[in-house]
Amino acid sequence: MVKLQPSGYAAFLLCSSCKVKKTQPETLSWQTREIQASKFIKAVTVWLLMKVLSSCNAPKSLSSKEMEALTAHSSEEDLKKRHLSMTCDNEDEPCQLIDRHRKRKNVISLPFTFRRSSHESESQGHIESVLKSPLFGLPLSLVYGAEDTLPKSIQDILTILFQKGPFSEGIFRKAANEKARKELREELNAGDNVALGKKSVYLLAVVFKDFLRSIPHKLLLTELYDEWMTALEKINHHEKTEAMKEVASKLPQPNLHLLKHLLSLLQHISKNSKVNKMDSSNLAICFGPTMLSPNWDKSLPLEIQKELADKSPELEPEPAKIKKQHEAHKKMLERKQEKKENEVHAPEMKDVGDRSDVQTELYLEEILDRIIEVDMECQTDAFIKRLPSPVFIPQKTGVDVATQIEEGELFDFDIEVKPMLEVLVGKTVEQALLEVMEEEDLRNLWAHQYAYLELHNAELAEVQRLEENERRHREEKERRMAMQYEIQTKAKVVAKKVAAHAFSIRYLADLIPSVFISLRNKGFFYDEIQSDIEKGFLPFVMGHVELRLQKKLLGRIMTDCLINEVIKKRLDNYEHGKDTVK
Repeated sequence: MVKLQPSGYAAFLLCSSCKVKKTQPETLSWQTREIQASKFIKAVTVWLLMKVLSSCNAPKSLSSKEMEALTAHSSEEDLKKRHLSMTCDNEDEPCQLIDRHRKRKNVISLPFTFRRSSHESESQGHIESVLKSPLFGLPLSLVYGAEDTLPKSIQDILTILFQKGPFSEGIFRKAANEKARKELREELNAGDNVALGKKSVYLLAVVFKDFLRSIPHKLLLTELYDEWMTALEKINHHEKTEAMKEVASKLPQPNLHLLKHLLSLLQHISKNSKVNKMDSSNLAICFGPTMLSPNWDKSLPLEIQKELADKSPELEPEPAKIKKQHEAHKKMLERKQEKKENEVHAPEMKDVGDRSDVQTELYLEEILDRIIEVDMECQTDAFIKRLPSPVFIPQKTGVDVATQIEEGELFDFDIEVKPMLEVLVGKTVEQALLEVMEEEDLRNLWAHQYAYLELHNAELAEVQRLEENERRHREEKERRMAMQYEIQTKAKVVAKKVAAHAFSIRYLADLIPSVFISLRNKGFFYDEIQSDIEKGFLPFVMGHVELRLQKKLLGRIMTDCLINEVIKKRLDNYEHGKDTVK
């Protein structure tokens, strides 16, 4: 379903209404087919062939009869050689054509070098120029051709965008390199075979938007702008849907066919908006100006488009404002119609019978005719008096009438300068608007990045806070477990002490009497008198007795000694007396 805002831009609600069914990825991949060049060329108008063949810069144009003969000249066998076969080396890369067309040689147009060329080679060059017709800036009916199929390059771009677009952040919003964009556009416009699989997906997205932007009268037709606006004015949702279906049914078949592919691609991308950051609102902002806009409308800033796209579908513009916009649109159409009527148109090309063949090859023929040379003398010294230049050139008369220079013959601003200025100014304004949109896109991307960084930092802070809480809880748990272990240990020690105390009480209850009895028996407990007698009197008595005994013993010893000495003396006397007797 197509949603149009009051400003005239087209936003897309990716659904399956408006008789535009969801196009599956298989519809984006083209099928191998034989292109019948004769049928294709006959379907192209003679005017288009004249315009395409005129790009050869030949000094002499061809007539309609010669072109009709050219279209009938090619045989089916030659045209079948252009059979397009598809090969895919990798599933992720788009298929490429095996039979690549050769590049058309540049043709130098020299007005005085002619050669009779064969009609067959000229016809082949014409066929190549038709098959390599420009891709940008042509109506979709001419771009599609007689086979009612998209060009291969656009199909390749859609396929790559369908595969890689959902996973590319900021697709259709990020800007690509301007030089690379121009080069790729020129290559596609020239009909060259380009390896699109090696190109950046952002570059392909920008080129595809350029293709949509270059479609004359836009994809949804500016002529149907009022009808789109009228359909949006419906209050009831069902009536609005039916009205938009009716307007969509008025689109040409090529426009409707391309719209199906585009809606399928945008729906596929919006499903993965969490990754690519491109929801339906952002896609509507990117594709709105390229899909539908009145001739008098200019591109609004992206912030205003964002606000308009985010508004509720039930919110309708004011009737007075819509009426004012319609009146301004009608006035603009009237001024444009008057401008077209006042424009100077080039004379139409007429049939001029048979024309001579023109040289279109790169080499040149030698000019055999000798050029007549004449020596002339002229005076250019400053001392010669010259007649003053007249204010105006007098009108020629007589024979010199043919040399009269009429006003506007040498220089006509409206014809020679004004179109160029319009193109330059238009391109400058368009480039400026593109740069502004790119800057807005970059600013929005930076804002998204800043918001993402803030969210990321907030998440990191939350993670750190949770980790800190977990650490504190873990430390508290360990502290409480240690405290509980200490309490249990103390309880065990106390229990052991209580048990030991009870055991000691029972043990000592029987131990004390037995110990006292044993000590008493061993003499540790004695009477004082007895102890005094034993410790004082008895030792004294024993000492005194021992002294007396010692004295007695000494007396005995002395007595024994005296007795022994007496006995010894007597014995000696006896022995001495005995000896004397003898």
